[in-house]
Amino acid sequence: MIRRSSIGCRSVSVIATFIGMSLAATQAAASSFSVNTTADSHDTSPGDGACLDAGGNCSLRAAVEETNVVPDTVHFIWLDAQTYMLTFGQLNLRSNQVIVGWSKNDTIIQPSWGSSSRVFFVDTPGRVDLYDVTIQYGNPTEGALNPGGGLWLYRGDAYVWGSRFAENIGTPGGAISVQGGTLDLQFSEIMLNRSNLTGESMGINFAGGGLRIYSTGAARIWGCTFHGNEAQTGGAIHNEGYLEVTNSTFYGNISRTSGGALFQNAGESWLRFVTITDNSCHTHNSPLFTDQGGGIYVNGGFVGIGSSILAGNHDGRSSDDPLYTPDCGTPNWDMLGSGDTNFIGTLGNGCLFSWLPGDYVGIPAWPLDPELGPFTDNGGYTWTLAPAATSLAVDSNDNTDWWFGCEAVYSNDQRFVFRPMDGNGDGVASCDRGAVERQALDVP
Repeated sequence: MIRRSSIGCRSVSVIATFIGMSLAATQAAASSFSVNTTADSHDTSPGDGACLDAGGNCSLRAAVEETNVVPDTVHFIWLDAQTYMLTFGQLNLRSNQVIVGWSKNDTIIQPSWGSSSRVFFVDTPGRVDLYDVTIQYGNPTEGALNPGGGLWLYRGDAYVWGSRFAENIGTPGGAISVQGGTLDLQFSEIMLNRSNLTGESMGINFAGGGLRIYSTGAARIWGCTFHGNEAQTGGAIHNEGYLEVTNSTFYGNISRTSGGALFQNAGESWLRFVTITDNSCHTHNSPLFTDQGGGIYVNGGFVGIGSSILAGNHDGRSSDDPLYTPDCGTPNWDMLGSGDTNFIGTLGNGCLFSWLPGDYVGIPAWPLDPELGPFTDNGGYTWTLAPAATSLAVDSNDNTDWWFGCEAVYSNDQRFVFRPMDGNGDGVASCDRGAVERQALDVP
């Protein structure tokens, strides 16, 4: 029987009104600073209520330094459509900051050219929010372990919306490392990040090209895309804590050993309406792991998956190899549980998965093709892969379970398109499997 968790996920309907609600709730207690320079400069007098550097301007660093000393207040920091270069190293967030950019395409925060540092370090008793920004090129090199090239959530909570983490390097956690607290990641892209790999480097810390979650951390992910990330274990995510992923896409991520998209080493993960395709694990005869699971590998803990597409992934072996596990790999039957109505492309001998009658399951001799379109802009905040009208994943999800059911809780897809839709044009609106709900008017 599939296990349950007492932790729910945030309603997406809160997103659009969060900033206004925060302002209304805090009223005079909130402070607000508009950054008016791209220079990386210090605040002259932190705590005096003014964001001013030596030149009389308000820089991003000065705003952070000013707000860090008042932890009991919500502070809003507003950024323009500019690139903000950090010449003095990472920004340490220690209060309740809400940093709002213009858009992820126009507001960019990164280390200055030629320097090596992460972008954000979060150590707060409260919560930090990031909206509509790109965080890129973070590459900390201060020690043997350099977690989270873009964001290291050490303590507190972080909420990230409509943002992009690109080309960051961290060990572990190329883009983000969650050591404590909870990360809420919504409608964001995690792309082309990697855990710091040198040659054929081995070790458990080269983990989570996009995201690494420690046993003391948690992450809830909604409406996001992970693509092109790379690590030794968990090309996109390495989890040892608590993880929920809903209405999200994993595409083209690479593990040098196990778990091209997700490597589960401990803790628990819950995947709902997720599309995991064209991820891969390499077969390097690693002394640490079995080099399995092009999509998912569960080495410890538990993963529950329902209403999802897990197909078209790769592990580098031939289909007659006993360890052939292109889509999933597990050593024990109780590690990977079905929430029903999944589309599993290839269930090899190395994936001990107790599938249910509503699951579509292929085998090495007869794999199932979900007939997904190209990885492109299908609407919404992130790129996705839409199923063709003839796909078996379309209009075939009758799951009514409160945790995995389409109309029970998750009545929108990754693009925030309403579910259910009539995707095959038969006049009946039924839910699809995976992250994208096909509409009859979509291009085939």
